[in-house]
Amino acid sequence: MAIWRVHLRPDSEDVDPVDICLNQEVIGIGWRVTNKPKDRDEYWSFGEKEHGGIGWSRATNAICWRMAIDDLVWVRDFYGAYYLGRITGEWEYRDSLDNLKADIINVRPCKLYRVGTRVAGKIINCFRPSATVQQIHDETAELFSIFVFNQLAGVSLKMVPPPSIDIFSLLSDTDLEDIVGLYLQFKKGLLFVPSSRSTQNSTLSHEYELVDPKSGQPTYVQVKSGNSILDPIEYYKFPHDFYLFSPAGYSNQSTQKHIICLDRAEIETFLLSAKSFLPLNVRAWLDMIDALTKGI
Repeated sequence: MAIWRVHLRPDSEDVDPVDICLNQEVIGIGWRVTNKPKDRDEYWSFGEKEHGGIGWSRATNAICWRMAIDDLVWVRDFYGAYYLGRITGEWEYRDSLDNLKADIINVRPCKLYRVGTRVAGKIINCFRPSATVQQIHDETAELFSIFVFNQLAGVSLKMVPPPSIDIFSLLSDTDLEDIVGLYLQFKKGLLFVPSSRSTQNSTLSHEYELVDPKSGQPTYVQVKSGNSILDPIEYYKFPHDFYLFSPAGYSNQSTQKHIICLDRAEIETFLLSAKSFLPLNVRAWLDMIDALTKGI
């Protein structure tokens, strides 16, 4: 079983592609062709002449051939809500007026279930690239997807346990920012400056500012999620203490005392030991890991 995500991008504002997918129980992409094809091989022949290009070929290859029956697929609406479905049939070409308006033409049968806005951070990150169709390669995200689908669809798809469940694949950017901020307050005695959350330093971006209550000196924080790797060298010229954190790690070791690279294992240990005062959504992910582990 593979896990996918599909961008739904309509060409018309008067038809919502998510509504089309929900009503027709499909997921799909656009790229109509002039003559209606009788099968996917003929569509490929037509589409290669009329569209071509890497974007078209990758998306079409995924929808027509790579996606398999029983694969799970994520989509997102324009309000930020996520939907999860399971592929139940082979490729179809639908060129009704509504399908054309919504740009949902090359489809796969797939009943979608509304999940909401709280999904694994790895899945959120996979919606950032512009590619129309993308496979999600992450064991924790796969386990999360199966767990959620089982709950929504009332089925019992088998969950194959990975060697370990990566909590950082479940956490969003905001979750990580909250955790690092709490860590620095609890472990380092720094105080959070609430108004700094939405500001940026004029020379180097940061997530927020904290202050040392003893010295009055400011401290800044940069957090990255997913596969983003931070380079501490880029922060050397900054005049104040700067804490960096990325679960993916760092491209260099910091040689400057005021640029501190937080260790992934240390943050994970803090997560597990500080559950009682973590934000509700982070505690929910930790509870989900317990449930996933027990459910395997």
